[in-house]
Amino acid sequence: HIIEEQIEKNQSIKDGVFYFNNERFWESHEALEGAWKQCAGYEKELIQGIILVAASLVHYQKYENEICLSVLNRALKKLHDKSGEYHDVNIDSIKQKIVEMLDKKEISTFLI
Repeated sequence: HIIEEQIEKNQSIKDGVFYFNNERFWESHEALEGAWKQCAGYEKELIQGIILVAASLVHYQKYENEICLSVLNRALKKLHDKSGEYHDVNIDSIKQKIVEMLDKKEISTFLI
């Protein structure tokens, strides 16, 4: 049996941001998923959007740019009606980065 470690939501988010900002996108995805499981509604959808950004950049690191752009589109749909700050993460800045990458079809990593 596999036992999943339960980490407090705020710590999971903090860990997810740390991993994201250190280009460890798979670990970011996993840490944020732990927080996502503890949320509902608006917050759950917001975290899912950030998870999708991390997941997209996993594909970028694997040279799968078309998949990355497709997942970024999904992330933007989750974040389209979200704005402001969430645990010191600027949601508007993330959305702006996504839009720029989708418009130019040029992918780059960034800090959150």
